[in-house]
Amino acid sequence: MSYAQTTIYFFPGQGSDKRIFDSLKIDGGYNKLFVEYPFPKRGTSLRQFAKEISAKIDTSKPFILIGVSLGGML
Repeated sequence: MSYAQTTIYFFPGQGSDKRIFDSLKIDGGYNKLFVEYPFPKRGTSLRQFAKEISAKIDTSKPFILIGVSLGGML
């Protein structure tokens, strides 16, 4: 498996953005994708929100998930 074929999806916490991962050092030539959350509709459960966010993940190729706070729960 080539690192270039693996995507790392970064999920920040609520109220933060991709800058939270600035100090994270990752070896290899991974594809890096920083997930931005849509504003959830009122009454949306965490489960529903996670399902909506999961549609952004290409599961046909190798991937890694990294999350902080809310991103970790999703």
